[in-house]
Amino acid sequence: MPRFPIRKEPSTEDDGTLRGTISESDYTHITKVLRLGAGDRITVFDTESTEYEGTITDISTGTIALQVHDIRLLRTEPGLELNLFQAILKGNKMDGIISQATQLGVSGIFPVISERTQVRSTAKVDLSTAHT
Repeated sequence: MPRFPIRKEPSTEDDGTLRGTISESDYTHITKVLRLGAGDRITVFDTESTEYEGTITDISTGTIALQVHDIRLLRTEPGLELNLFQAILKGNKMDGIISQATQLGVSGIFPVISERTQVRSTAKVDLSTAHT
């Protein structure tokens, strides 16, 4: 089923009708490309991560009205927090690790200096005073 964003906060009336603002390009896509109109089922979502499934009752440039059948709260963030503790690598290999970890949804990346880390740095760091 097609899904489209609603630009402004929808206002649901007592009779279960949802009215919202849609973009001109979405209006064109719904009416000209998909050829949907009154009586067709569609799904819309708002900025609060709420998804509304319903039947189109009225559609015009900039606005849409639906008879709502189902309301769902969308979870956009994973329920699991994943942290990566990565030993510092030579060269620019660390950039690739950070990029791939971010793509996989890692919440936090913590660089670690290990016993075998071979990073050359001009800064002098006294590790004997570091707290663990």
